[in-house]
Amino acid sequence: MKIIIVDKIDRFASKNVKALQKAGDVMFTPLNSSALKSLPADVYKQDVILVIDPEIYNWKIVNDVFKPFKKLQAVCLPTTSFEALDLSYFTKNKIIVANTPSYSTQAVAEYAVWMMLSLVRKLPLIFNGKMNILDANSLQEETKGKLAGIIGLGNIGRRIAEYCDRMGMKVIYWSRSPKDTFYEKVTLTNLLKKADFIFPCYAINKETEKLLNKSLLKIVKDSAYFISINAKTGYDFNFLFKRVSSKKLGGLAYESDNEWKKQRRSNIFTPPPVAWYTKEAQNRCYQIVTDTVLSVIKGCPENRVV
Repeated sequence: MKIIIVDKIDRFASKNVKALQKAGDVMFTPLNSSALKSLPADVYKQDVILVIDPEIYNWKIVNDVFKPFKKLQAVCLPTTSFEALDLSYFTKNKIIVANTPSYSTQAVAEYAVWMMLSLVRKLPLIFNGKMNILDANSLQEETKGKLAGIIGLGNIGRRIAEYCDRMGMKVIYWSRSPKDTFYEKVTLTNLLKKADFIFPCYAINKETEKLLNKSLLKIVKDSAYFISINAKTGYDFNFLFKRVSSKKLGGLAYESDNEWKKQRRSNIFTPPPVAWYTKEAQNRCYQIVTDTVLSVIKGCPENRVV
């Protein structure tokens, strides 16, 4: 089996590289989107498993990338998301697609809690020199006893809920389906009305991309804080941004590729999109990738999405 990897070799621990080399013929390609077009001619005729970092392809890998491979067995992504691929192509051609689920749950949950604490402690105002010490605008808050509302109690939402609970906060949640948990399930409307801290943690897709529209977000109380792990997606960002800017919302936190360097006059926190990027998460990620490739070779593919 030929194992072709379009990703940085130093992301794989030496034990992972050795395990892959023991199972097949491993090839690391150059890190560019045309790397798979210029392989030795005989490679395209062999049984192949591809490991591809979608970021190298700007998160859109066209089907033409895969067509030269006559015996492509699987494509393994070192990401939770698999939206960079046209899954219908792989279904039609009976090619396995596998992702890397849940490797960053801990990292993202910790980042979300850090964003929450940064808002209540007015970190955006401190960083940007907009805080006048001991005036009404600089008055901070404690989280103990406050109400955390988790929208979507999946792996990340559940971990955030655990952290909030252990910090002495009360936790409520809304999800499209009941969860096996002791946290109180409420309607989405009630959550938005009551919560002091709102964490949207649902997957973004066609059904949820406009879940939190302006009419719903109007009922969020002025003192509340909104902490997004999905950047600007899944809610009416512009509406919330204006509310914070006009001091009609306690604070807003979201990740941003380019806005984290901006000076803010209000309690808006925009750290860079690196919630997932911890040493431990990266180790978990590439261990899972390695195990997934080995499972494909053994004929019992794990983490399969197609």
